[in-house]
Amino acid sequence: MVKLLRTGALAVALMLSIAGGLAAAPANAAAPAGVAAAAGSAAAAKPQPLDSFYMVNQRSSRCAEVPGYSTRAGAHVDQFTCVYDYHTNQMWFFKYIKRMSKHAVYQIINTHSALCMNVNGASKSNGAAVVQWPCSRSAANNLWYIDEVSGYHVWRNQRSGKCLNVAGASKKNRAWLVQYNCGNYKNEHWKYVSLCRSSTGTCTRPPWYGW
Repeated sequence: MVKLLRTGALAVALMLSIAGGLAAAPANAAAPAGVAAAAGSAAAAKPQPLDSFYMVNQRSSRCAEVPGYSTRAGAHVDQFTCVYDYHTNQMWFFKYIKRMSKHAVYQIINTHSALCMNVNGASKSNGAAVVQWPCSRSAANNLWYIDEVSGYHVWRNQRSGKCLNVAGASKKNRAWLVQYNCGNYKNEHWKYVSLCRSSTGTCTRPPWYGW
C-alpha cells in the first residue's frame, strides 16, 4: 500500500508495505526500470532525488542520513529527524548489483555524496560502524541484500551477514548506524518514503517492488 503525504507543493509517498511481499530476482534479472545497472566502473553516478528514498527506522521513526551533508569518505551514517523536503543527505538510491542465491544484492548510495553505505574496515564484528565510502562492486562490505520481516525490511551485509541497525536501539538524533546480529529487532527494521512528481502524482517505487 502506498499512502500519499503532501506538504505544500511537495508530495511524498510512504511505503507502508510491499504488496505481495518480496520475491526472488530472476536468475538473469536486468536492472529494474529506473534503476541504474551495475557498471564496470566502481564510481557511482550521482543519484537523483526523484529516484531516491528516505530510509525510516521502525523503532525511532528517524531517517538514515549522512550528517552535515558530508562528502567525505569515512563519514559515519547516523539517524536524524526526517525532513521530507529534498534533504538529499537523508536520501538513498538502491542500485541493483547482482543476484545471490535467492536474494537481489544492492548498493545503498547517498543521494548527496554519491558514496555507498559501507561497514567500516570490512569488519564482521557486532557494533562495527556504518560509514559512507566510494562504491565498489568487488567490496562485499558495501553490498547489501534485503529480507522482509513483519511488513518491514532488514538489510543484511553481504560480507558479515549482519543487519543494518541503530546502535543501542536509540531513538535519539545522531545515533550511529552499525551492524549487529539479526534478531527481528525494531531498530533493524526499515521502511521507505519516496518523493513524488507533484504534477503527475507519480511516485518512484523501490527496485524490488513487484519482483
